[in-house]
Amino acid sequence: MSRRSRRLTLTPAGSAGLLASDDTALPALVPLDRESGRPQRWPAVAPPYFRGERGLRTRCAAATDIGRHRDHNEDALAIDPKLGLFVVCDGVGGRVSGEVASALAASTIREWVQSEAPTLAAVARSPGDAEAVASVGVLMHDAIQGASRAIRGLARSEPQHEGMCTTATVLLIINDFAVVWQVGDSRAYLGRGVGVYQLTEDHTLHNLQIQQGLLRPDSARSGARTR
Repeated sequence: MSRRSRRLTLTPAGSAGLLASDDTALPALVPLDRESGRPQRWPAVAPPYFRGERGLRTRCAAATDIGRHRDHNEDALAIDPKLGLFVVCDGVGGRVSGEVASALAASTIREWVQSEAPTLAAVARSPGDAEAVASVGVLMHDAIQGASRAIRGLARSEPQHEGMCTTATVLLIINDFAVVWQVGDSRAYLGRGVGVYQLTEDHTLHNLQIQQGLLRPDSARSGARTR
């Protein structure tokens, strides 16, 4: 980000919960509600919007590392500064074909957003319009759901990929505001001055149990399972 980004401020926007009605694969990944027997929904967290000077300039860089415990890299990136789109996906460890799922998610989200370029252009011409901003939220929801359907479809057609899944964290900058969408636990942070602030909530069993008061926030250090 250029120095101009220091003028950005945080404003809320509405969002649906993690589980969508058309995503039948996700309920198997979360615990069931004790009373209803239905899959628990993660608490709805409003995607953060950042407002600042019009024509915000950005600088971007990307790097990924295999880490200390894996024998292959399951990270995938999609970066398109002209679109203002930045995507990070990480295949879920312990499941098959994480690198396939993350790459497919990143490419699908990028293609989906590219196909909506006229919508983004219209939003850019309508600064401050609430309906225009809301349309970006719908667009991003549809893009991530499209990636989810693409992953499930590939898994159905090629059984060796059955069960694969990935995280996805997406930043889309349009003119003077940005929207962040996230599924999983690939976090987005805001660095401002000397501070670094976590913007997203981890969609993990560990974090859900913390919110329910079943675990302490420091319990992850003791090797608790997170998914």
